[in-house]
Amino acid sequence: MTGRTDSRFLGPQDREWPEVLRRPTERNAASLGLWVRGSGDLGGLLRRAVVVLGAAAATPYAVTITHRLAAELTEAGWTVVTSGAAGVASAVRHGAFSAEGPAVVLPLGGIAEPKPRCYARQYERVTWAGLLVSENCGPPGDTDADREARNGMFAVLGAAVVLVEPGGIASSVARQARHRGSPVFAVPGPATENSGSACAHQLLRDGTARLVRGAHDVLTDLRDLR
Repeated sequence: MTGRTDSRFLGPQDREWPEVLRRPTERNAASLGLWVRGSGDLGGLLRRAVVVLGAAAATPYAVTITHRLAAELTEAGWTVVTSGAAGVASAVRHGAFSAEGPAVVLPLGGIAEPKPRCYARQYERVTWAGLLVSENCGPPGDTDADREARNGMFAVLGAAVVLVEPGGIASSVARQARHRGSPVFAVPGPATENSGSACAHQLLRDGTARLVRGAHDVLTDLRDLR
């Protein structure tokens, strides 16, 4: 290995292994270890982290809200964790960049060839201060089993999960996080039948998620829940 931005494999024996994955109830989230690429320290980055997920086909409203939320969380000293997808996830990454802070990104396809490939420059930017993280170094890494494993990781890697215009996958992550005892927050949207926020509204109605309008609400609720 020639530098910290090279790929490296981490396991429970490594100093950098995150404390959350040392807990007996969470060890199965990454039982063998994780591949990471970037200059960040995984354990340090996840000490204060919030997972932010949502639709790939996000509305301009969702992109604007998410960018501001991610930037403000970053400025407050929290690491944002998201996927490598378009829409909300892309806005999360840009929000962290604009605040000159790190992000932890779990892409599909492994860290050697993360997907979607159209975001290659963003992934490279992530490695400057943060990390790409995956159970796979390279392909394959885009099977149903890989997606399910990645979703399980999202449910445990943050102190909370925040959803903006979530779809089925994000809702699954939210329910897994809630089952593990982590708080789940959702940003409301237009109360119309075809709104991209319909899933978020359902999570709010059934008590799975707490309503938040931005980073201030998330940080206030996290402080109150301690």
